[in-house]
Amino acid sequence: TMMDSNRNLLQMVNTILEVYRHDAGHKTLVFASCDLQQLVQDVAQEFMPLIGGKGLSLHIDFNKRCVDRRLTTVQGDCLELNRVLSHLVRNAIKFTNEGSITLRLTDVPTVAMPAVDSSHTQPSFVWLEVEDTGIGIPLEDQPTLFERYRQGDTKRAASGLGLYLSRRIIEAHDGTIAVWSEPGRGTLFTIRLPIYEISSQDSVSS
Repeated sequence: TMMDSNRNLLQMVNTILEVYRHDAGHKTLVFASCDLQQLVQDVAQEFMPLIGGKGLSLHIDFNKRCVDRRLTTVQGDCLELNRVLSHLVRNAIKFTNEGSITLRLTDVPTVAMPAVDSSHTQPSFVWLEVEDTGIGIPLEDQPTLFERYRQGDTKRAASGLGLYLSRRIIEAHDGTIAVWSEPGRGTLFTIRLPIYEISSQDSVSS
């Protein structure tokens, strides 16, 4: 619809502006205690109409250790983390025609990711995951998925800047973002964030 087209255009313009701010060093993140459980619930509630409208199911999965909010509260910019999670969920909806989307908080990643090291003991980190049963991402596109400029499927390329911006935001939180995908079976995005107190400053320029 025209409204959807306008909304998509607005999101694209906002993403381009945010990318410019990050790349130019003009973006300041405001760090505070951010409850990832609440973040997941907020994003799930926001996108529930879109998910239901496509006939998909939404699952929220907090593993038993992550019921303790002390293990799911990070120092971060909640608005920017919401931006990242919203983008991943929006992508999942776009590329999933049947099945489900899962938002997960866990102290152990579902899939061992190359970008995740094991030199720290738990619960130093918490993992925030978005998993779908969608069309998946071609293997040849996965290594460059989070890059500023990349080639690939036109439909996927449209969301490329958003993934690049997501990586910049997560890295500004001393975190990592990685992807596992199998074409025809689905995609799993995994975000790793550290659990620690920021005492020296309340805001950090990225």
